[in-house]
Amino acid sequence: MPLLLNVIFYAMVRPGPLSDDTMRGFALYLLAVPWMIHFCQGISPEKVLPQFIATRPLANGEIVMAKLKAAALSAVLSCVVTLPMLAVVPLLGDMPAAITHDSFLSRNLPLLRPLLPVILLGWMVLTWRFVAADLCFGLCGKSWVSAVPGLKIYGIMALFGLVCYLAHEPGFEKKLFQFLPFLLTLLVMLKFALAQWAFRASLKKQLLTRAAMLKYLIVWTALAVAFLVPTVVMLHRESWILPLALGIILILPLARIGFSPIALSLGRHR
Repeated sequence: MPLLLNVIFYAMVRPGPLSDDTMRGFALYLLAVPWMIHFCQGISPEKVLPQFIATRPLANGEIVMAKLKAAALSAVLSCVVTLPMLAVVPLLGDMPAAITHDSFLSRNLPLLRPLLPVILLGWMVLTWRFVAADLCFGLCGKSWVSAVPGLKIYGIMALFGLVCYLAHEPGFEKKLFQFLPFLLTLLVMLKFALAQWAFRASLKKQLLTRAAMLKYLIVWTALAVAFLVPTVVMLHRESWILPLALGIILILPLARIGFSPIALSLGRHR
């Protein structure tokens, strides 16, 4: 509906094909819609767990896994609904010209085209991640913890502003790519250490079954392989391939999934 209203508006104001900037704006807008919906869903804390769920003899891990599956289904459906609308955008103007006039797309299109299925899968996984990564904050029942996902936005904005400011310094990009692999490696090690502790604690407290844990680890590993293998094969000659590979590992939620049953135990049966 928003796409249709915008098309009608531009058709009335400026009859004829849409400009390159307008077409790119439409495409980016449509790509961002599932993210915004699931971001708002992810930062919404559950103040009270529904009684018919809280009083059932279900392990916390079963409730968490059910929520993750529901979020995954919602993400897939949102992206599937968005794809036909994206397919309409090239019909509104000269898409080849729009790509040619975009310096990033025109320069990297030969690399991006073979990775299109991986990019599409990544779009869906990132949509799901907005719910999955923040689930542990919303389940704990503590209002100050539930506010953490919202505070992350300001942290990301501050970090982005700092990087933009330092980018004007000579040699900053070279120093950044020298320092970034070490920082990301430390974060990956911390991620796995926290995940090991969280899953062990959930198993020890019988908040999570071993079968549910293994299923999620299998899914996590399959997604990591699905993203890493094509990316490394296609982009192994690029200087930034190591930070990109480490970033992919960091993006896939792992430790916070292990913390979710523990967080749920804090707000259940209260």
